[in-house]
Amino acid sequence: MNAVQFAIIRTLILVLFLTSTCLSDETSQQKGPGISACNFYGSSNGSILSVNDLPEACTSLFWDGLLIDVRNNVDYGYDNKTKGKELDLVLKSSKPVYVYYGYFNIEVWTYALGCGDCDGDASIRESMKGLTAYMKAHPGIKGIIFTRLQFDDDSEAIPEFTEKLMAYIKIMRETFPDLEIGISLMGNTLMDYYAKPKFEWLDIKVLSTVVDLYVISILRFNKCSLDSRIDSITPVDGCGKYTLTKLHQVLEKNCFPQEKLYFSINLYPTNKESIFKAWSSTYQKVITYNSILLNLHLF
Repeated sequence: MNAVQFAIIRTLILVLFLTSTCLSDETSQQKGPGISACNFYGSSNGSILSVNDLPEACTSLFWDGLLIDVRNNVDYGYDNKTKGKELDLVLKSSKPVYVYYGYFNIEVWTYALGCGDCDGDASIRESMKGLTAYMKAHPGIKGIIFTRLQFDDDSEAIPEFTEKLMAYIKIMRETFPDLEIGISLMGNTLMDYYAKPKFEWLDIKVLSTVVDLYVISILRFNKCSLDSRIDSITPVDGCGKYTLTKLHQVLEKNCFPQEKLYFSINLYPTNKESIFKAWSSTYQKVITYNSILLNLHLF
């Protein structure tokens, strides 16, 4: 993979099948992004990189993304002009396109979810207006992946969170019958929520009746440290708080359907050295550079 391809797909989303003890009525899963979806980061210094450089191995593309405000306007969060053109370019590729979608934080999500069906889903239906206009202007999006659903330290409990989110998804399905809908979650915070819940969070077994896929990110599974340089920041096992084995156990215990699970991993090394750009960084460059510094006793 060359530097241009690194610029375009810095992370990879893999499907990983896990043995589950949870019962499910579904025997197969026809939907989903395929075995090796790629997160698309196609802009560099204001220039959009060509989709012609995309590796053939990418079974679909994930693009980040859309932010919805409290007035239901669709935004990109930053650099609106470039981001809008970027999505249109991606949609012209031969790959299925999934778009990350969410509100600024969990508090704004709470506002959007309203009171569930107590008002006849009026607030949720109202929230679909901005997305409807956007989808008409940018046809071809295969799926929407919800983001920013995780609590922060200042968050308060959301009564009937699962039920309200289900109502939101059902209205979205009515509005866009062919759209696939997923949820993106951070692997480490997900483990924290279910291990020591501050308050009730999402009931995955219930949600899975309306959700097509879950994207579990392990991009920053553990903080980089001297130990993680030896064991990696995504260790399979060990005595650390976050390991892939422990994540597996949490996913299994909380009934994440194995056929709907996808994992987001890095294709490039994370580093703090300003001389390395994310789109051209490689493990060889980082290791070589740090080895030189170590030999000079400067690191």
